[in-house]
Amino acid sequence: MNGHRARLFTIKNMDCTDCALKIEKAVSKLPGVKLAEVSFVTSKLKVVSETPQLNDQAIIKTIKDLGYSAQTEESFKTITFHIEGMDCPDESEIIKRR
Repeated sequence: MNGHRARLFTIKNMDCTDCALKIEKAVSKLPGVKLAEVSFVTSKLKVVSETPQLNDQAIIKTIKDLGYSAQTEESFKTITFHIEGMDCPDESEIIKRR
């Protein structure tokens, strides 16, 4: 992918595979977009640009105009904790609730 940039977006409010296809078609028409692929199962949109610059806000606006919401993957952060010393399943439930 020399000179190309790939971005991953999380899509919300898709109800069916037709929704995914509608998003793919709309995003594919944006300037600089080489490829747009939506997975209905994972609610992810992969966009590959023809140039190193890719307008994330234009992509998000296009999706919003279709009635869905989207965020870039880096908007979501996951933190994993490794907890030692728990000796019963109830302890993990207490942690999940807090």
